[in-house]
Amino acid sequence: MNVAIISEQSMKLQSDIDAGIKSLEEHPCSICRQGRGEGPRDHFHGSDWGKCYKMILFDCLVGKKEVMTPQKRSFLRDGHLHEESIVSALRAGGRKITGTVGNESSFNFTANTPKGPVTFTTIVHTDGIIDGKAGLECKSVKDYAWKNKFLKGKIPETYYGQCQAYMLKHRMLTWFLAVKHRHTSEILPPFEIQFDKEYVQKKAMELAAVTVALKTGQILTRPKSKLNKRDSECLYCNYKDQCWG
Repeated sequence: MNVAIISEQSMKLQSDIDAGIKSLEEHPCSICRQGRGEGPRDHFHGSDWGKCYKMILFDCLVGKKEVMTPQKRSFLRDGHLHEESIVSALRAGGRKITGTVGNESSFNFTANTPKGPVTFTTIVHTDGIIDGKAGLECKSVKDYAWKNKFLKGKIPETYYGQCQAYMLKHRMLTWFLAVKHRHTSEILPPFEIQFDKEYVQKKAMELAAVTVALKTGQILTRPKSKLNKRDSECLYCNYKDQCWG
């Protein structure tokens, strides 16, 4: 009979694995890495363009104090490997993909609010540009999102807004979202997303409001669209207790 045990040497190996993961992967945003532990962040990430603005405010207030556990680092790194496999497949299929997965850049945006212009910075991580004509964002998702969102042709707003931010940065009108199942490695035909001027204007005003709130200490009211705390975004939000009381 074969017997396998977790020994003292096993635990030492586990310690080395955790240390290795910590050295290989930190927060994807370089500004957040450099300012670890220094308090609120004063910039946005590409995915913030698709989030609830009150969630973004709480995220920024927690900011650089966020703890990245070895498990979370490993999860992020695994996701990047899945994303790189999509890019590799496209290149092998003859597509010219420029850039590298997660390539970081930034842009400033000025929103003309009723109280005057508000400028803020967004950090983006572009996965690639296809044939010099359109952008590419790659995602690896769990089974629930795969079956209940993407197989039904539904794109989570976080991803939709993120692609809009990338189009702003790269001045492009089309972005493709390629999705891979984390467990089966199946890849869906990429979703084509067009630049949405009205959506971008709406989100820019919300991010401007968050920028002002961070400077003044104001706590924003919950969006009018959030009528039920059982709403999926609210239900899984890290700040639902603070928001709903």
